[in-house]
Amino acid sequence: MKPKTQRHAEATGDSSARERILKTAEQIFAEMGFEGTSLRQVAVNSDVPVALVSYHFKNKLGLYREVFRARDPNTNAQRLAGLALAEMEDNRERRLEMIIKAALMPMLSLRKIEGSANFGVLLAREATDPRSAERGIIKEMFDPPPPLQRSRRSRAHCPAAARPKSSGPSR
Repeated sequence: MKPKTQRHAEATGDSSARERILKTAEQIFAEMGFEGTSLRQVAVNSDVPVALVSYHFKNKLGLYREVFRARDPNTNAQRLAGLALAEMEDNRERRLEMIIKAALMPMLSLRKIEGSANFGVLLAREATDPRSAERGIIKEMFDPPPPLQRSRRSRAHCPAAARPKSSGPSR
């Protein structure tokens, strides 16, 4: 039987248990894929009750999403910032180069993070899984709408924004 303090920490949702669950889940999802992984398997390998996994992540898809979010929460912000800079570039060739860098560099920078080999395998699995679209991970986490498309959409819905500005005062 586990000591009372360890049981209490697990029952109250100790953050180290949550981190252990995420680390274990990443490894198992990378090895077995989404369909081949169970919450029970993650719980047993994390040395926590299944109820604690459910408490933190609700279900398997919630856990799976959080594995992606936890790996680098700034990936989308970095990508969007790069795309915003690219949108301001007047030189078309330079703009294209900036768009490509904005799309790829945040993901490539994940290689520098220690222990990211499992995440690389997991990301490759998710990107090539025929059922990936049903989960929406790639779309949600890695394909945000670029700022250029958002600004075009907002101009289309706001006629005043779509009108060209006049060069001088109107009379």
